[in-house]
Amino acid sequence: MGGHEGFYDQRICLGNGIQTTYTEYGFGIGEIQLSYTLECEPV
Repeated sequence: MGGHEGFYDQRICLGNGIQTTYTEYGFGIGEIQLSYTLECEPV
């Protein structure tokens, strides 16, 4: 998670390799994306 002058980038593992990323602003959420990453695979 990194903050940049009033907004934050969030990353959450949903399971089975699926990750969602979004940008959280003071007034709401934007730029929602789903992607595949090995970091979110079960071990």
